[in-house]
Amino acid sequence: MPYKLSLGWVVPFTLLIQVILPGLATACHSSHLSGNPSSMTDVTLLVGDRGKTVVAHVGNRVVIRLAENPTTGYVWEMGNADSRLIEIKGSDYQESPGSGVGRGGTRLFSLQAKAPGTVPLLLKLRRPWEAETEVADRFSVTLIIQ
Repeated sequence: MPYKLSLGWVVPFTLLIQVILPGLATACHSSHLSGNPSSMTDVTLLVGDRGKTVVAHVGNRVVIRLAENPTTGYVWEMGNADSRLIEIKGSDYQESPGSGVGRGGTRLFSLQAKAPGTVPLLLKLRRPWEAETEVADRFSVTLIIQ
């Protein structure tokens, strides 16, 4: 059943349900309505961000995505971070699509910015059973939380 809009356009009712209403629902949950425009924003860090200084805001989720192949024994580990400023929410491994045995994927670390300040983040790619000094790779960024 067509639905007539005020501008004279005719829009099928299914279009109204499938396209327009979900968009309105998303707008209603916008961070702009919560009073904090940055509260729902993700800050994503990739290998190319190594050594950089990155700005985030209180309430931002910080996601670090790094290539990993745990079948080799090497996994990314996060060093200590100031828990007053940032909370480590979790770590997850995602296999690459179509990957087989022995192929790699991506390690995702999820953090939450809690309070203003500067937090150095250091991650090490290492085998957990080897000495702390045996590191295959490092990833570090300085996170400034405003």
